[in-house]
Amino acid sequence: IVLTANAIAGAREMYLAEGFADYLSKPIQGKHLEEKILEYLPKGSYVMVDYDEIEKNFYRKLWQEIADEIKREYEFSHLDIPTAIESAEGDKECFQFLLENFKKDEASNGEKIRNAFVNKDYGNYSIFVHALKSTSKMIGAERLSEKARMLELAGQQIDVEFIEANHEKTMKLYKDVVDEISNYLEKNSTLEKTASK
Repeated sequence: IVLTANAIAGAREMYLAEGFADYLSKPIQGKHLEEKILEYLPKGSYVMVDYDEIEKNFYRKLWQEIADEIKREYEFSHLDIPTAIESAEGDKECFQFLLENFKKDEASNGEKIRNAFVNKDYGNYSIFVHALKSTSKMIGAERLSEKARMLELAGQQIDVEFIEANHEKTMKLYKDVVDEISNYLEKNSTLEKTASK
């Protein structure tokens, strides 16, 4: 099963032709990876184990404490921190890694979305905003994720009027989310340097 950031139209078919059994595009969440692996494991060769409610509540409480600590450090307006911490499975370093990657990928991803929009390439436009929808959801940028979801649907339906009415607003929100992440990471880096002195 190939795990790749290559999400262009035809990528899945290309990898299958090269001999891979299946394809998952990044970012890859544990649940989706697990579901994909289960498709290929022989039936009866594994046992599914579910968290009991006590364990679930323990982790929810622990993750909420971490989210509250982060919110005390920085007042986010575009990110739902409990959602982001759940994606990071309660690991603050993983949370920062997710934010850094989201910020780092913005130049490339934003350019792909803009180029597809300008070229009226709605097939690839749908693919690129789908990736934005997924990565935004992972870091708790729920409003951006929803806007990207609506653009993805519009791209699939070739609803040009909706795309043209909402593309720029979504790209502006994308930039605002990245700016907020940059400010947080910069402030957090300054705090860490001060604490280490």
